[in-house]
This record gives sequence, structure tokens and C-alpha cells, in this order.
Amino acid sequence: MRHAILGVTYLGIFATAICFVFQSIGLKYTSTSSGFIILSLESLFGIIFFYSNIP
Repeated sequence: MRHAILGVTYLGIFATAICFVFQSIGLKYTSTSSGFIILSLESLFGIIFFYSNIP
């Protein structure tokens, strides 16, 4: 059980960190308005992807 918790924690931390790094790099090369729109729609994309996976 301990190995499972450590594995999930490891994946959660590093997957989140990698996503934030890529997001920061990508936003560096976009305009302010495009970055604002992309980040504002992030929760909408999450809801769409959540409901698209429900059988």
C-alpha cells in the first residue's frame, strides 16, 4: 500500500510540475490576450474532457 501511495504522489507532483513548466514556456511565446484566453478556457476544457469520457 505504501508503494502505491508513493507512486501516486510521485506521479502527481512531477506530472504537475512538468505541465507548469511547459505552460510557462508556451505562454512566453504568445501574446498577452491569447494567453489570457487560453488560461481562462482551461476549466472549460477540463469540463468538456470530463464529460466526454463518461460512458
